[in-house]
Amino acid sequence: MSLRSQPVRALGVALLALGLEACSDEGEPRRWIHLAEGFEPTASEAREGEGPRNGRWWFQVGLHSGEGIVLEQGCREELQSNLLPDASLRLFLVGESDEPSPCELKVLLDGNELSRVPFEARRHARGQWVQVDLPREGRSGARLTFEFEGQAQRVGLFDPTVGPRAPGPRGARTWGPTRPDLVVFLADTFRADNLTVYGGDHGAAPELDRLGTQGLCFTDAWAPSSWTLPSQATLLSGLHPLQHGAVKNRLSLSPRATSLPEVLARYGYRTGAITDSGFVAAEFGLEQGFALFQENRDRDFGHTLQAALDFLDADDGRPVFLFIQTYRTHAPYRTGEREDRGPWEEVEARIVAALEERRIAAGLDEWESPLQALEAREALVATEFADDHRRLYLETVKDLDARFARFWRDLQARDFDRNGQLVFTSDHGEAFGEHGDVKHGGELWEEKLRIPLLLLGSGIPSQQVEWNAFLVDLPRTLAQLAGVAPEPSWQGTSLLELAKERAVFSYSNELRRVGERMAILDGARKIMLPCSLEALEQGHVDRAFDLARDPDERNDLGNVDWATEMARTWHDLAEQLATPRLEADGVELDQDRVQELKDLGY
Repeated sequence: MSLRSQPVRALGVALLALGLEACSDEGEPRRWIHLAEGFEPTASEAREGEGPRNGRWWFQVGLHSGEGIVLEQGCREELQSNLLPDASLRLFLVGESDEPSPCELKVLLDGNELSRVPFEARRHARGQWVQVDLPREGRSGARLTFEFEGQAQRVGLFDPTVGPRAPGPRGARTWGPTRPDLVVFLADTFRADNLTVYGGDHGAAPELDRLGTQGLCFTDAWAPSSWTLPSQATLLSGLHPLQHGAVKNRLSLSPRATSLPEVLARYGYRTGAITDSGFVAAEFGLEQGFALFQENRDRDFGHTLQAALDFLDADDGRPVFLFIQTYRTHAPYRTGEREDRGPWEEVEARIVAALEERRIAAGLDEWESPLQALEAREALVATEFADDHRRLYLETVKDLDARFARFWRDLQARDFDRNGQLVFTSDHGEAFGEHGDVKHGGELWEEKLRIPLLLLGSGIPSQQVEWNAFLVDLPRTLAQLAGVAPEPSWQGTSLLELAKERAVFSYSNELRRVGERMAILDGARKIMLPCSLEALEQGHVDRAFDLARDPDERNDLGNVDWATEMARTWHDLAEQLATPRLEADGVELDQDRVQELKDLGY
């Protein structure tokens, strides 16, 4: 099976070269940042971590990060650019302020005011897309000036681009074929068996069930870890968790990783991410290669979907790579389109009351430690409240299913399916008392590792693929769909070229107090053991399951002969996948981020 993109012609899209004149608080020139080839930026007073990346200036404003121009109070930024005929300037505008403040962005051309754009600066502002039409005749050596009026501390102009005023519909550009648009939609914590094709029988996701018959459906897809950060860092970096090292909740993906969006950007892709924040945040290194990385900290699914459509509607003619991540099916579970937390809070109140009864019955004035309290709570939920959580979880699945179907129709209304492909997947599943376990992280049971993996869109056949699939395969898969060369460091195999069974690996760490763990799946045989090369070499495994006969992992075969041999067989490959290629960076989190992660259950 092989799908190939059409040859690509030059798009005629001129990106603004960032020669920026910045000024001090007094309004005098402070530095000249010229990122053209052969020039290096001089020392600046930018925030720690900001600076040149890939020939553009990277910065953060509120919950937005990416490349472009940052304006500070009392400063203006200027650049020179040759303006194409019939062109427009497009950018994403967001202002940061402790208190809501009405502001205006001013764009001047050769000293004359070209446009004024009103916006409101505020803490965690959502931002807006702006299009400014330029003179129809074009202009050589034009001087564009940007400044703002108002009380914002900082204003970000992300991904400023001069492109065709009317690039034409997707799939039918005025200059001919282009590379396909690519969208990855990741529903965090979405179990594979939410869908019928993966064994679900509750009918919670009829729309995704239907879409799963319209494209490639990988029926044996596995996550590289049982929690968010390692899995999504793998998806974006093309490296296994122990290779990239972002495996603990105070570590981030190294900037030395070469990410999927970085590679696609080299080939002219417009790259963007819309996430629900949490671990899918700039602090954890997942913003690498995205010209605009937007975090939706209130986790409202409607806002996330609308931001994705707004990104697509700000079309400048370049092909798109858009990554969308949502916590819609992640605890705290919210019901209905209004995302009502009331039912969740009612169950939580009952859990708290029952936990108090257990403490008193045990003769304890208080729990001996936070760890003891947590373990008692999880044991209680697994035995008495798992069905309540499962019921609320399925309500989140129903809402995601219905609104994702509308999103897919919105994409089709924008001609996406004429020359675009979409991946629907997840990063891990969720436990509801199976094996005495709840939530995710920790031990590598199938309810946490099995994920959906669907590929839909232009030129994609309707077919079920039974070979083992893995999130580490996605960078090579999307590179093939885009018709670009994959990064040599990327692991995995393009899912379009799967032709045989292979072993896949998953890892977890002490996030859920089980120690570092490894699971290996070879065909339908699975082993689980400590993350130890010595244990593999000696053939020592903790658990072994024949999933063909025992898909729910009820019959642990222990150190059966085939499990011992399987461990030894895959020792060398496991050693390769466990050898760090990068050193993960440490992360210092502010109180807002700590509280956000606590609300998500971390």
